[in-house]
Amino acid sequence: LSYYLFMEKSILRAFFDSSPVTSRGMEDINKKIINLLNRNGCTVVQTVMGTELAYLDQHSGRAASNIYTARLNEVRHADVFICELSTVSVTLVFEIFEALAQRKPVLALIGGENQEALDAALLGHPSNLLSVEVYNEDNLEGKIEQFIKKAHGKVPVSRFTVRLTREMGNYVNFLKAKMGCPSKNEVIIKILEQMVREETEFTGGSSTN
Repeated sequence: LSYYLFMEKSILRAFFDSSPVTSRGMEDINKKIINLLNRNGCTVVQTVMGTELAYLDQHSGRAASNIYTARLNEVRHADVFICELSTVSVTLVFEIFEALAQRKPVLALIGGENQEALDAALLGHPSNLLSVEVYNEDNLEGKIEQFIKKAHGKVPVSRFTVRLTREMGNYVNFLKAKMGCPSKNEVIIKILEQMVREETEFTGGSSTN
């Protein structure tokens, strides 16, 4: 019973997307990824383009715009974003950047030897929220399981209020302008993220507070 209660509390809303499907084999891989995400405690939301070869026989700019807008909305409402990116897609790269801008953990899965092409597409993005993994049939499950386990520690779950002195408040405003952040909250998050990356003693363990 305690296991199921834990799973209920820790379920992640995951948005899955992929490059346009060009073969039945690619469709099967996408379905396998979705099944593995479900098995690892995710509620998966996806565009049907990833699992249906005959998706929308519409080629107008309006149809494409509607699909893209729907995808971005799903990214914004998800806890995590996972994509199959063996074939580099401009749309998926934009979705990755949107997810990172929204502070969502991202897993980009690459089958085969396309790492260099993807690195170029992502411009070596240094975010600690981005995991780029080359996978095969044998290690796919482990890659997804490891990502979900780490993602639980990166999804926002707590909120607190802190009172600053006038000097501290002025300094945060100074950093906000200097760092190009849209809010003071963003400044604090970026500072903490950098400290977590550089900290050698912290292991990411849970806290009771």
